Amino acid sequence: MTVEQDVLYAKEDRIGIMTLNHAQKLNAITHEMLRTINSIIEDIKNDDKVRAAILTENSKAFSAGTDISDEAPQTAQVEANLLREKTSTEYRQSIWFFNSIPKPVICGIKGAAVGIVAEFTLHCDIRIAASSAGWGQVLVLTG
Repeated sequence: MTVEQDVLYAKEDRIGIMTLNHAQKLNAITHEMLRTINSIIEDIKNDDKVRAAILTENSKAFSAGTDISDEAPQTAQVEANLLREKTSTEYRQSIWFFNSIPKPVICGIKGAAVGIVAEFTLHCDIRIAASSAGWGQVLVLTG
């Protein structure tokens, strides 16, 4: 499955619909998926025909968080250095993608939303949660 299939994007009735579709890994987010998500968000921001966005998934869990089996790209250090050089506003927008969308963002959540994707859901304007929804942060269990 390609990254483009791991994150689906469709435009229907002036709504941009982003779907996490990496079900075999409970929608765990890879580096490439993050880049795809960022690209989709830029499209949503810049397309005047898109009036709102929806974030959803195709799995029994919303997302298991970061895919720790995903190998960091060789450019990770280069990207980290570039982030350090940016202003705090640019840095915030590059990390918290959904805050940068000037249109309403609705998130439909079923199952667990863990780690970075839990943050994604919290940065959406409206969250609609199934009774099976739950949020978790792994880092609070360390240290």
